[in-house]
Amino acid sequence: MVKFFVAMEQFWHYFNLYLFSPLKKLIFFIPLYCLFLASSCFSPQAEGINEVRQKALLKAVTQTLNREHYQARELNDDFSKRVFASYLKILDFQKRLFTREDLAAFEKFRLSIDDEIREERFEFYNTVLGTYEKRLAAVNRFYEGYLSKPINLEERGKIETDPDKRKYPSDTLHMIQEWKDYFRYQIVTAVSIDLEIQQKAQTRKDTVVKIKTLEELESTAREKTLKNNRDFFKRLLETSDEDHFGDFLNAIARTYDPHTDYETPKEKENFDIAFTGQFEGIGATLTQRDGFIRVANIIPGSASWKQGQLKVDDVFLKVAQGDGEPVDVVNMRVDDAIKLIRGKKGTTVKLTVRKPDGSIVVIPIVRDVVVLEETYAKSAILEHDKAQGKTGYINLPSFYADFSNTRGGRNCYEDVKKEITKLRDAGINKIILDLRNNGGGSLQDVVKMGGIFINQGPIVQVKTKEGAPYVLDDPNPGVEFNGKLIIMTNFFSASASEILAAAMQDYKRAVIVGSMQTYGKGTVQKMTDLGMNVSDYFVTNPAERPSGTVKLTTQKFYRINGGATQLRGVTPDIILPDLYENLNVGEKELDFVMNWDQTSSASYSTWTSSLPLTKLKQKSQDRVNKNPYFNFVKTEAKKLKERQDASEYPVDLSSFQAIQKSMKGEEEKSNQFNKSIPGFRASSLAANLEAFKSNPAKEEVEKNFIQRITKDYSLEEALMIMSDM
Repeated sequence: MVKFFVAMEQFWHYFNLYLFSPLKKLIFFIPLYCLFLASSCFSPQAEGINEVRQKALLKAVTQTLNREHYQARELNDDFSKRVFASYLKILDFQKRLFTREDLAAFEKFRLSIDDEIREERFEFYNTVLGTYEKRLAAVNRFYEGYLSKPINLEERGKIETDPDKRKYPSDTLHMIQEWKDYFRYQIVTAVSIDLEIQQKAQTRKDTVVKIKTLEELESTAREKTLKNNRDFFKRLLETSDEDHFGDFLNAIARTYDPHTDYETPKEKENFDIAFTGQFEGIGATLTQRDGFIRVANIIPGSASWKQGQLKVDDVFLKVAQGDGEPVDVVNMRVDDAIKLIRGKKGTTVKLTVRKPDGSIVVIPIVRDVVVLEETYAKSAILEHDKAQGKTGYINLPSFYADFSNTRGGRNCYEDVKKEITKLRDAGINKIILDLRNNGGGSLQDVVKMGGIFINQGPIVQVKTKEGAPYVLDDPNPGVEFNGKLIIMTNFFSASASEILAAAMQDYKRAVIVGSMQTYGKGTVQKMTDLGMNVSDYFVTNPAERPSGTVKLTTQKFYRINGGATQLRGVTPDIILPDLYENLNVGEKELDFVMNWDQTSSASYSTWTSSLPLTKLKQKSQDRVNKNPYFNFVKTEAKKLKERQDASEYPVDLSSFQAIQKSMKGEEEKSNQFNKSIPGFRASSLAANLEAFKSNPAKEEVEKNFIQRITKDYSLEEALMIMSDM
């Protein structure tokens, strides 16, 4: 199933208003099931969900949407068609389960879902979900037998990897055949990789790698594919009734716009983690394989990292709370196991794990606050043999904030201000602020952050569904940094990132450098807790009360010059080649997007120092044209588009290897650019190095951060542009 999961932002005037970044949670057909072990902030919900509670949830969600969404929708046939398409897409995004016969049977509901919602009936939901579960069970029964026997690696066939181009199979027989092709695609891919490894080993005369026959490689790949699919189908078949109904509520919510959805309590918990960059727990990410829960990663600085015994690939066997009785977690649903493992700061969990060598040990871990250091603002000093002086660099992964006041949480405005102070104390008066891949965050913080670079004035305009837009001004008169400023963006800079880049561009305060445009998300969301908002649909049994959260769009924001960033994003002053420039990315590619419009300009005065944009563009263009990396990017961007368009792949080994061989040459070319750039240097601030002496976790994050900087050609070009200013 597919969820379009989005990250979060908080509106400065109300603690429950948010802007949301467009992070799309892509679920592929054999995904890594990765989970943060956070503390529980909600009571465990029952597995089942009865019809009374379904009705309460449906009423709660639809009333909330109708009352509060920026763009209310009438319950009519057009609305019904939207929900119809949305729910089918959520359940079967890849078009591998439903058949055209199924769709024909569903057709009678296309125009009646609005009536069902009004009458609190679930015929459409029950029929579609029932068919989905039947088809899932059919594939689940089939694949074990198919993957238990050798397959012909040269049997011809093709697989379409683009869901938009795929057609639903005509019937269940064709559905099963397409699954066969899909399984063969997985096996052929694995065999092709193993053959390449063997070939390289033979070239190096490496005796460590055991050379296997093609039959042995096929057997190994098939066995791995079988195990992976067992885990995958087990997770799908164990989806709770609550999560299934949450998908249906999401199908309704997302017809309003792509950033409106219903979140179950556990999804809301993930939301809080992503927004604050902190959670309470042991600090590990997990994957489930072969019925076992395994450690995929240990977060630096976490309780697990400090305790030191839990390692990657350890297998969880039992979990005990303090001195309590251990509970067996083998073959347990991951969600249920997570509820046992996570907990509040200061409490102890005892994990019985099997090590890779087969030994079994009991590991006691005292849960603690886990800080995701890589989500926070970081700074460095940049130098280049061909550039004058030193330039400060600040990387801001998101506009994070923690308004709970219970964890000593951080906010990005204060952190960026501190980094600027450190840079200024080091004698730096030029700063590159990197907002690439920054999906957004706290609007309160972006408004204040904009005020760091100007004396006073508006930062953004916000409009509700009623009334004219109102202006959010810099709340702190005075300029905290008056030096030269470059802001870097790319296609995945969204929401709050677009607000800051647009404001600094309108003020002519900064030079915006990046890919052709930013993401194009110009809407504001609000979080409504259904458990706190049930007066209209209260039910007597507490177990049947609505739970979860509705995130819905309540406002749009506009640049201070009056234009919206919605759909169009922000166009940089200086555009650099980008691998994604020919691909279909951004807000405009989502379903049910809100339109672009504009309003009147706010009153503001541009920065006193003029920017020599014409000169800067020309010099940058000359360098880019001569730079082997950017020439490679331009060529590769065209090829990426060709590959996106040619999304059909063969499932026989010979044809697959031929395609991989042609792509391998390009991969080898790209590897030459995965090295430190000659003449380009980055160093940590002395103040940071001093602080890291007592914090090995931060020191590890800092080391990786500095290493990445010197391989970044776009950042190198931004530094050269700064040198020209």
